[in-house]
Amino acid sequence: MLSTSLLLFMSSSSEQYVGRVLLVEDSDILQAALARGLKRWMVQVAPNGRFARALLNTVHPPFDVVVCDVSLPDLPGIRLYQQVSSRMPIYQQRFLFITGGTLTPEQTSFLRQTRQPVLYKPFKLDALRATIGSLESSA
Repeated sequence: MLSTSLLLFMSSSSEQYVGRVLLVEDSDILQAALARGLKRWMVQVAPNGRFARALLNTVHPPFDVVVCDVSLPDLPGIRLYQQVSSRMPIYQQRFLFITGGTLTPEQTSFLRQTRQPVLYKPFKLDALRATIGSLESSA
């Protein structure tokens, strides 16, 4: 059972969404700021890795892009990617990692091997939007 309520951010305009994004971020401030900056997409927020894993395992159709913090306290982003993409290969090319900290050599090596994009905080919203758009078009 999920103990945290699902946050869903939707634009108040009548525009059509261009896709669905799962934002996996434990900072409330970043959740709100990033979701507001992604008005073109329907954004669902998972405040931790376990919640995200549950969503990714049950929500259909699948999310177009998963924006995931590398350093989550309960289930790190890389571990989430490994668990989800091994069971659902559709997600192997849909993750965008974000990080504000220094990556370990192991994390750096893993991210190079997966070739998933990484944005380093602080990043510009335009860079986030462009990277999401690129992932969507290659899916």
